[in-house]
Amino acid sequence: MDERLKSETSDRGGDLRAHVHDTGASSMDGAGRDGGQAIQQRKGRAQTAATLDFRVDLILWQHWRDYRLAFKQNFTTIDLDNSMSKSIWIPDLHFVNEKTAFVHDTISPNSMLRLSEDGSVLYSMRISLTLSCPMNLQDFPMDTQVCPLYISSSAYTKRDLVFMWDEDSAMVRDPSISLPQYSFMNVTLSHSERHLRTGNFSMLKANFKLRRLMGFYLTQTYLPSALLVLLSWISFWINPDAAPARVALGITTVLTLTTQSSGARSSLPKVSRGTAATAAAAAAV
Repeated sequence: MDERLKSETSDRGGDLRAHVHDTGASSMDGAGRDGGQAIQQRKGRAQTAATLDFRVDLILWQHWRDYRLAFKQNFTTIDLDNSMSKSIWIPDLHFVNEKTAFVHDTISPNSMLRLSEDGSVLYSMRISLTLSCPMNLQDFPMDTQVCPLYISSSAYTKRDLVFMWDEDSAMVRDPSISLPQYSFMNVTLSHSERHLRTGNFSMLKANFKLRRLMGFYLTQTYLPSALLVLLSWISFWINPDAAPARVALGITTVLTLTTQSSGARSSLPKVSRGTAATAAAAAAV
Protein backbone atom coordinates (compact mmCIF):
# COMPACT_ATOMS: atom_id res chain seq x y z
CA MET A 1 0.00 0.00 0.00
CA ASP A 2 2.82 2.41 0.88
CA GLU A 3 4.60 1.71 -2.40
CA ARG A 4 1.42 2.46 -4.33
CA LEU A 5 1.02 5.81 -2.60
CA LYS A 6 4.61 6.78 -3.31
CA SER A 7 4.53 5.78 -6.95
CA GLU A 8 1.19 7.42 -7.78
CA THR A 9 2.05 10.63 -5.98
CA SER A 10 5.45 10.98 -7.59
CA ASP A 11 4.23 10.06 -11.08
CA ARG A 12 1.14 12.28 -11.14
CA GLY A 13 1.81 14.93 -8.55
CA GLY A 14 0.78 17.69 -10.91
CA ASP A 15 -2.77 16.38 -11.19
CA LEU A 16 -3.56 16.54 -7.50
CA ARG A 17 -3.69 20.32 -7.38
CA ALA A 18 -6.19 20.30 -10.22
CA HIS A 19 -8.38 17.90 -8.27
CA VAL A 20 -8.22 20.14 -5.22
CA HIS A 21 -9.21 23.12 -7.35
CA ASP A 22 -12.12 21.26 -8.94
CA THR A 23 -13.49 19.97 -5.64
CA GLY A 24 -13.16 23.41 -4.10
CA ALA A 25 -15.11 24.98 -6.97
CA SER A 26 -17.82 22.33 -6.83
CA SER A 27 -18.18 22.82 -3.09
CA MET A 28 -18.60 26.54 -3.58
CA ASP A 29 -21.26 25.87 -6.20
CA GLY A 30 -23.19 23.57 -3.85
CA ALA A 31 -22.45 20.28 -5.60
CA GLY A 32 -20.96 18.74 -2.45
CA ARG A 33 -18.21 19.16 0.10
CA ASP A 34 -14.95 17.47 -0.79
CA GLY A 35 -12.55 19.43 1.36
CA GLY A 36 -12.31 21.74 4.30
CA GLN A 37 -10.44 22.94 7.36
CA ALA A 38 -11.40 22.64 11.01
CA ILE A 39 -9.78 23.80 14.24
CA GLN A 40 -9.99 22.32 17.70
CA GLN A 41 -8.91 24.92 20.23
CA ARG A 42 -7.15 23.05 23.01
CA LYS A 43 -5.88 25.93 25.11
CA GLY A 44 -6.30 29.67 25.20
CA ARG A 45 -3.35 31.59 26.54
CA ALA A 46 -2.65 35.12 27.64
CA GLN A 47 -3.41 38.07 25.42
CA THR A 48 -0.56 40.56 25.74
CA ALA A 49 -1.53 44.20 25.36
CA ALA A 50 2.07 45.40 25.56
CA THR A 51 3.10 43.48 22.43
CA LEU A 52 -0.33 43.45 20.72
CA ASP A 53 -0.52 39.67 20.29
CA PHE A 54 -2.19 36.57 21.70
CA ARG A 55 -1.18 32.93 22.01
CA VAL A 56 -3.26 29.86 21.27
CA ASP A 57 -2.72 26.09 21.26
CA LEU A 58 -4.82 24.29 18.63
CA ILE A 59 -5.22 21.19 16.49
CA LEU A 60 -5.64 21.99 12.80
CA TRP A 61 -7.60 19.46 10.71
CA GLN A 62 -7.38 19.47 6.91
CA HIS A 63 -9.55 17.38 4.63
CA TRP A 64 -9.42 17.00 0.86
CA ARG A 65 -9.97 14.30 -1.78
CA ASP A 66 -7.48 12.90 -4.26
CA TYR A 67 -9.15 10.28 -6.46
CA ARG A 68 -5.76 8.85 -7.44
CA LEU A 69 -5.29 7.64 -3.88
CA ALA A 70 -8.54 5.64 -3.83
CA PHE A 71 -8.19 1.93 -3.09
CA LYS A 72 -10.33 -1.21 -2.76
CA GLN A 73 -9.43 -3.49 0.11
CA ASN A 74 -11.23 -5.29 2.91
CA PHE A 75 -10.97 -2.11 5.02
CA THR A 76 -12.28 1.42 4.45
CA THR A 77 -9.58 3.58 6.07
CA ILE A 78 -5.90 3.32 6.76
CA ASP A 79 -3.81 5.36 9.20
CA LEU A 80 -0.43 6.22 7.73
CA ASP A 81 2.84 7.06 9.39
CA ASN A 82 3.61 10.76 9.63
CA SER A 83 6.61 10.31 7.30
CA MET A 84 4.15 9.58 4.47
CA SER A 85 3.07 13.22 4.53
CA LYS A 86 6.25 13.96 2.57
CA SER A 87 5.18 11.58 -0.20
CA ILE A 88 1.77 13.08 -0.97
CA TRP A 89 0.67 16.59 -1.82
CA ILE A 90 -0.52 18.66 1.18
CA PRO A 91 -2.01 22.19 0.99
CA ASP A 92 0.71 24.78 1.62
CA LEU A 93 -1.28 26.86 4.09
CA HIS A 94 0.30 29.37 6.44
CA PHE A 95 -0.95 31.74 9.14
CA VAL A 96 -0.82 35.26 7.73
CA ASN A 97 -0.66 37.15 11.05
CA GLU A 98 1.70 34.68 12.71
CA LYS A 99 4.57 36.00 14.83
CA THR A 100 5.93 32.66 16.02
CA ALA A 101 4.76 29.07 15.62
CA PHE A 102 5.70 25.73 17.12
CA VAL A 103 4.65 22.29 15.86
CA HIS A 104 4.57 19.83 18.75
CA ASP A 105 6.75 16.75 18.30
CA THR A 106 7.50 15.60 21.85
CA ILE A 107 8.12 11.81 21.87
CA SER A 108 6.68 11.72 18.33
CA PRO A 109 5.05 14.25 15.98
CA ASN A 110 1.59 15.23 17.23
CA SER A 111 -0.06 14.67 13.87
CA MET A 112 -2.31 12.21 12.07
CA LEU A 113 -2.62 11.15 8.42
CA ARG A 114 -5.63 9.04 7.45
CA LEU A 115 -6.58 7.83 3.97
CA SER A 116 -10.08 6.62 3.04
CA GLU A 117 -11.02 4.22 0.27
CA ASP A 118 -12.58 7.00 -1.85
CA GLY A 119 -9.30 8.96 -1.83
CA SER A 120 -10.23 11.32 1.00
CA VAL A 121 -7.25 12.49 3.04
CA LEU A 122 -7.53 13.66 6.66
CA TYR A 123 -4.45 15.39 8.03
CA SER A 124 -4.13 17.00 11.44
CA MET A 125 -1.36 18.53 13.53
CA ARG A 126 -1.04 20.27 16.88
CA ILE A 127 0.36 23.81 16.73
CA SER A 128 1.10 26.56 19.23
CA LEU A 129 0.84 30.03 17.71
CA THR A 130 1.61 33.59 18.68
CA LEU A 131 -0.54 35.83 16.47
CA SER A 132 -0.61 39.58 16.09
CA CYS A 133 -3.78 41.23 17.37
CA PRO A 134 -4.48 44.90 16.60
CA MET A 135 -6.16 46.29 19.70
CA ASN A 136 -8.14 49.41 20.47
CA LEU A 137 -7.13 50.25 24.05
CA GLN A 138 -9.19 53.41 24.40
CA ASP A 139 -11.56 51.71 26.89
CA PHE A 140 -8.84 49.76 28.74
CA PRO A 141 -9.41 47.99 31.14
CA MET A 142 -13.12 47.87 30.27
CA ASP A 143 -12.43 46.88 26.67
CA THR A 144 -13.49 44.09 24.35
CA GLN A 145 -10.96 42.90 21.78
CA VAL A 146 -11.37 40.92 18.55
CA CYS A 147 -8.23 38.95 17.71
CA PRO A 148 -8.07 37.42 14.21
CA LEU A 149 -6.54 34.27 12.82
CA TYR A 150 -5.87 34.29 9.06
CA ILE A 151 -5.11 31.15 7.01
CA SER A 152 -4.01 31.39 3.38
CA SER A 153 -1.92 29.64 0.75
CA SER A 154 1.70 30.58 0.17
CA ALA A 155 2.06 29.74 -3.54
CA TYR A 156 -1.26 28.69 -5.09
CA THR A 157 -3.78 31.33 -6.13
CA LYS A 158 -7.53 30.90 -5.88
CA ARG A 159 -7.51 29.46 -9.40
CA ASP A 160 -5.62 26.40 -8.10
CA LEU A 161 -6.53 26.11 -4.42
CA VAL A 162 -9.62 27.17 -2.46
CA PHE A 163 -9.83 26.96 1.33
CA MET A 164 -13.17 26.39 3.06
CA TRP A 165 -14.26 25.87 6.64
CA ASP A 166 -15.75 22.49 7.42
CA GLU A 167 -19.51 22.99 7.40
CA ASP A 168 -20.23 20.62 10.30
CA SER A 169 -17.59 21.39 12.93
CA ALA A 170 -15.27 24.14 11.77
CA MET A 171 -14.36 25.24 15.31
CA VAL A 172 -14.45 22.96 18.34
CA ARG A 173 -13.52 24.68 21.59
CA ASP A 174 -12.41 22.83 24.69
CA PRO A 175 -15.02 23.76 27.34
CA SER A 176 -12.38 23.59 30.08
CA ILE A 177 -10.50 26.58 28.60
CA SER A 178 -10.36 29.55 30.96
CA LEU A 179 -8.31 32.73 30.79
CA PRO A 180 -7.21 34.58 33.95
CA GLN A 181 -7.85 38.09 32.59
CA TYR A 182 -10.36 37.52 29.79
CA SER A 183 -13.77 36.07 29.15
CA PHE A 184 -14.15 34.22 25.85
CA MET A 185 -17.32 35.47 24.17
CA ASN A 186 -17.51 33.87 20.72
CA VAL A 187 -15.67 33.12 17.49
CA THR A 188 -16.79 34.22 14.02
CA LEU A 189 -15.71 32.26 10.94
CA SER A 190 -15.59 33.56 7.38
CA HIS A 191 -13.63 33.29 4.15
CA SER A 192 -12.41 35.89 1.69
CA GLU A 193 -9.59 36.65 -0.73
CA ARG A 194 -6.11 37.97 -0.15
CA HIS A 195 -5.04 40.31 -2.93
CA LEU A 196 -1.31 40.38 -3.61
CA ARG A 197 0.85 41.41 -6.54
CA THR A 198 1.23 37.74 -7.52
CA GLY A 199 -2.52 37.09 -7.61
CA ASN A 200 -5.62 36.51 -5.50
CA PHE A 201 -5.32 33.90 -2.77
CA SER A 202 -8.07 32.12 -0.88
CA MET A 203 -8.09 33.03 2.82
CA LEU A 204 -9.95 31.84 5.91
CA LYS A 205 -10.70 34.08 8.88
CA ALA A 206 -11.47 33.27 12.51
CA ASN A 207 -12.19 36.22 14.82
CA PHE A 208 -11.90 35.48 18.55
CA LYS A 209 -13.89 37.94 20.66
CA LEU A 210 -12.51 38.44 24.19
CA ARG A 211 -13.76 40.67 26.99
CA ARG A 212 -11.29 41.82 29.63
CA LEU A 213 -12.19 40.97 33.23
CA MET A 214 -12.22 43.93 35.60
CA GLY A 215 -11.52 42.15 38.89
CA PHE A 216 -7.74 42.60 38.91
CA TYR A 217 -7.88 46.28 37.98
CA LEU A 218 -10.61 47.04 40.51
CA THR A 219 -8.56 45.64 43.38
CA GLN A 220 -5.13 46.81 42.20
CA THR A 221 -5.87 50.21 40.64
CA TYR A 222 -9.33 51.70 41.10
CA LEU A 223 -9.99 50.77 44.73
CA PRO A 224 -6.53 51.89 46.01
CA SER A 225 -6.87 55.15 44.06
CA ALA A 226 -10.27 55.81 45.62
CA LEU A 227 -8.88 55.12 49.11
CA LEU A 228 -5.96 57.48 48.49
CA VAL A 229 -8.33 60.24 47.39
CA LEU A 230 -10.36 59.75 50.56
CA LEU A 231 -7.15 59.80 52.58
CA SER A 232 -6.15 63.12 51.03
CA TRP A 233 -9.36 64.67 52.36
CA ILE A 234 -8.01 64.31 55.87
CA SER A 235 -6.02 67.48 55.17
CA PHE A 236 -9.27 69.45 55.45
CA TRP A 237 -9.47 68.50 59.13
CA ILE A 238 -5.83 69.36 59.85
CA ASN A 239 -5.15 72.68 61.51
CA PRO A 240 -4.44 75.28 58.80
CA ASP A 241 -1.40 76.39 60.76
CA ALA A 242 0.15 72.87 60.53
CA ALA A 243 1.57 73.48 57.06
CA PRO A 244 4.22 70.68 57.13
CA ALA A 245 1.57 68.03 57.87
CA ARG A 246 -0.75 69.29 55.14
CA VAL A 247 2.07 69.49 52.56
CA ALA A 248 3.43 66.06 53.45
CA LEU A 249 0.01 64.45 53.12
CA GLY A 250 -0.64 66.10 49.75
CA ILE A 251 2.76 65.18 48.31
CA THR A 252 2.44 61.57 49.53
CA THR A 253 -0.97 61.23 47.88
CA VAL A 254 0.19 62.65 44.54
CA LEU A 255 3.35 60.51 44.43
CA THR A 256 1.42 57.35 45.28
CA LEU A 257 -1.18 57.99 42.59
CA THR A 258 1.56 58.72 40.04
CA THR A 259 3.32 55.45 40.91
CA GLN A 260 0.08 53.51 40.54
CA SER A 261 -0.62 55.12 37.18
CA SER A 262 2.87 54.23 35.95
CA GLY A 263 2.38 50.62 37.02
CA ALA A 264 -0.90 50.38 35.12
CA ARG A 265 0.70 51.79 31.96
CA SER A 266 3.65 49.37 32.13
CA SER A 267 1.45 46.58 30.75
CA LEU A 268 0.37 48.67 27.75
CA PRO A 269 2.14 49.56 24.51
CA LYS A 270 3.67 53.01 24.28
CA VAL A 271 0.89 54.79 22.42
CA SER A 272 -0.04 58.45 22.45
CA ARG A 273 -3.78 57.86 22.86
CA GLY A 274 -5.01 57.76 26.44
CA THR A 275 -7.04 54.97 28.01
CA ALA A 276 -9.85 54.82 30.55
CA ALA A 277 -7.31 53.82 33.22
CA THR A 278 -5.11 56.88 32.63
CA ALA A 279 -8.20 59.12 32.61
CA ALA A 280 -9.26 57.71 36.00
CA ALA A 281 -5.74 58.25 37.40
CA ALA A 282 -5.68 61.84 36.16
CA ALA A 283 -9.10 62.49 37.70
CA ALA A 284 -7.89 61.08 41.04
CA VAL A 285 -4.87 63.39 41.01
